[in-house]
Parts: sequence; C-alpha cells; structure tokens
Amino acid sequence: MKTGMVMIYDGTFNGFLTVVFQAFEDKLPVADIQRKGRVQKELFAKTLYVDTDIQKAKQVWYTLRSKAYEPLKNIYFAFLSETTGIEQHLYTKIHRLLNGITAKAAPARDANLEKIEELAVQVSREKRKWERELNLNFPKGKPHVAYIKPEFNILPLISKYFRTAYPSGNWIIFDQVRNYGLLFNGATVRFVKDIPEHFLMAEAA
Repeated sequence: MKTGMVMIYDGTFNGFLTVVFQAFEDKLPVADIQRKGRVQKELFAKTLYVDTDIQKAKQVWYTLRSKAYEPLKNIYFAFLSETTGIEQHLYTKIHRLLNGITAKAAPARDANLEKIEELAVQVSREKRKWERELNLNFPKGKPHVAYIKPEFNILPLISKYFRTAYPSGNWIIFDQVRNYGLLFNGATVRFVKDIPEHFLMAEAA
C-alpha cells in the first residue's frame, strides 16, 4: 500500500530526469516511479503520466553536474542497470543532492547510496568487459554487425570508445536483449531499432 503519486515515464534517462523536474516543480509527494510496460497499480496512490521534455531533463542534469561529477556518473550508470525499482533509489539520492544533504547528514548506513554505488560498479565492469572483448575488425566479406547480449544497457556507455577505436568504415553493435543498436557511419553515431539491409549483405569477395 502506497500513498502519494506514482509517476509513469517512457523508460529513458531523459524521461526519468523529466519526472524529477516535475516532482520538484510541483512539490509532488512521490510514492514510486515506474516505466511504461512495468506499471503496477498501487492502492491509495494517484498515477501521473509524465511526457519526456528534453529541456527539463537538461535543467536537472546541469544542476546535478554542478553539485558533483561522481554522484551524477553513478546515478546514470545505476539507471542503465535497469534494475526494478532503481528509479526510487535514484530519486531519493537526487532529492538529497538538490537539497544539499551531505553524506555526513545522511544515515550512517544509506541503503539508497549503497545500492546505487553497487549497481554503478557492476555496470562499469560490464562496460569495460565489452570494450575489452569486442572486436570490430570484421573479416572481408562479412556483414559489419556485432551482436551482443550484455547484462546491462551499456550501448550508451561504449559509444565513445568504439567510435574512437574504430573510426574507419561502417559498423553496428546490436544489443539482442534490448533490440536496438549503435550505428556508426564513419562520421557520427546514432541508435537504431532495426539493422539496415545493406549491413546484412556481405561485401563482395
């Protein structure tokens, strides 16, 4: 049983930051934050669907960045773990940061902080694993698509490494768990939901 507001967002990090903005702006009593597709009805709790607003998300991001880099990095990494209920842990952490509550003023054993740091470490380890093990030097005649099944949503984190390490040619790293990919066209990187047909066709020998 929960009282307060259950806030629903689209599952993106910008969507989550928009929820944070809305909660602070309207002084909402947040009972829970849930992503679409995982919504669970709560007794005695009102539901509010929040549309993603990039400008609001940026405002929260820049405000958090002005506080400290490391907590912000941990928040982002922990979010990408996609752990059920992570939003509420992150909201509590952000609430403390934005209200200037320091670690000294927090409880000696901060369960929210411990959970966030633990997940951030796990996601960071997964990120380094794929950066170390994934080879994008494709043999001639092979489609330039690398299929991966990472434990966490690490594509946003490995983008910079791979476009720097493999700056020539076109390639895609496709996450088969989450059904989207990272496409590099030799100049820029973008996320795609489907693999373009020309990537699936082997080059002529």
